[in-house]
Amino acid sequence: MNDELITLMTSLSDLMDEESALLLRGAWPPRNEALADAKIRLTGALEATLAERGRTDPAWLDAVPADSPLGLAIDQLRCSALDNAGLLSRQIDLSQELLAEIAREAGRIGGGRQQTYQRGGQLHQRSGPTPVTLNTRL
Repeated sequence: MNDELITLMTSLSDLMDEESALLLRGAWPPRNEALADAKIRLTGALEATLAERGRTDPAWLDAVPADSPLGLAIDQLRCSALDNAGLLSRQIDLSQELLAEIAREAGRIGGGRQQTYQRGGQLHQRSGPTPVTLNTRL
């Protein structure tokens, strides 16, 4: 059981380290679909294994020595997860700021009024912020 946990934790740590390295180099999105799918699969397998372990022996984690292979894998996973979470949070914040700036500029250029065609050919005027959409398939 420990070998399975170590393998899962090491694989997940390596994957998060790879994603973090891509983010640090400015590669965005860093093959985000493939990385996200792999992280979801590994996290699900790890959660299932940890849940099973917790049902059979609720105090198992307290008995893991910090310098054992499993203890080292746990520590590496924690460090990788913290680094990855910080970089992803920063990327999300930057993306939100960029979208807000694009919306502001679109509102400035387009004014506060919008015109849309309705059924029958009527032109409908509306005031408010200009909607912004992104085509992610480019």
